[in-house]
Amino acid sequence: PIDLSRFGCRNIHPHGEVFLPIDEPHGIISATMVRSASKL
Repeated sequence: PIDLSRFGCRNIHPHGEVFLPIDEPHGIISATMVRSASKL
């Protein structure tokens, strides 16, 4: 866990995790998009 209080931030995540975005994805990324029917 990382204590963010020393940087002036609240520790809102229960495990103190920090997620860092990177430019190279690892693993499979998938998504499903659904569009509702038109009311016309």
